Parts: sequence; C-alpha cells; structure tokens
Amino acid sequence: MDFISYVKNNAEGEGSNIVIKGSFSTKIECVTLKLMELISQDPNVKVLIFSNWDKALNLLGEALDQNSISYRILKTGTKYKKTLKDFKLKKNINALLVKLSVGSKGLNLTEATRIFFMDPIINKADEHQAIGTIHRLGQTKPTFVHNFIIRDSIEENITNLFSGDMFDRWDDILLSRLIRVFERK
Repeated sequence: MDFISYVKNNAEGEGSNIVIKGSFSTKIECVTLKLMELISQDPNVKVLIFSNWDKALNLLGEALDQNSISYRILKTGTKYKKTLKDFKLKKNINALLVKLSVGSKGLNLTEATRIFFMDPIINKADEHQAIGTIHRLGQTKPTFVHNFIIRDSIEENITNLFSGDMFDRWDDILLSRLIRVFERK
C-alpha cells in the first residue's frame, strides 16, 4: 500500500497529542511525528527511512535524538554489517536511516513493515528496489510506504511529473523511440 503524506505545519493539520521536542523543518517534524505515532501504537515497529541526501538524514537523526527515538544510520564502510544486524535483532531500534543510493538494492529487511521516502524518488526502479527490501519473500506482515511531500512545492510537481499516467506515457514514448533507434541499426 502506498501513501502520499502531504507535509503541513501542526497548526494547519489535525490535532495530535504528541509533542515534538526541538525546532526543525516542517518535513523533519512531520516524519518524526509519524514515527512517534507508530511507536505509540507498536513500541517495536521497524521503519526504513530513505532520502537522497545525507544532510536530510543527519537532520532527522538530530530530531530523533531529541525525541528519544532509537535509530541507526546505514553508511558504507566498516560498520555497515553491524548497523544492519543491530536494526534486525534489537527490538528497541525503531528506525534505519538510509541514503537511497546506499541501501535501496539487495537488502532483505523483512523485520521492517514501513518505508518512509523523505523526498521524491525520480527513478521508479530505485523506489521499487527500496520497497523490495521489506516487501519480499519471508515478510509475514502488511507493508506500508509513506511518501512525504510538501504541498504546493517543487516536490509536489516532481512527484506528479514522475508518477502515474503522465510518467507511464512519457516512459512509453521514450521506449518507443529507443526501439526505433535500435531497429535502424
């Protein structure tokens, strides 16, 4: 199941009894709030949070620290395997923050049931690969995908451009042009 969560200030949105500590961007606050809501429903929830940007993940990490949410950031290097093992085995780690280019391919993380995309994913193959890390053989629970998009922004325009019928038609046009190029050779 796929959700687009339009990001809005708490003053604009539905009331929530959860209070976020610290002052962060609207999107960071929205992602943190959603994660806190999920943890209040299930203290052992596991969520993969993807972004194209290290800086966004680091800022989210600061918000999660201030709000006592246990997480790990997956980075290439010597701690890569340990970080994955901790996320899989330790019940108290609720979130794994992952740069899309680092962790969208080849992982099996069926311990997680939710994926958050913090920004629009232009390459649908990367998005499907990321979703495939939790929605695969061995997954026994329903999985959910949340896309956090700021309404009336370039993000919303990008999301609309690269999703749905418009993207499919554009993809078909490119594919038919490629086929014609190869037929000429």
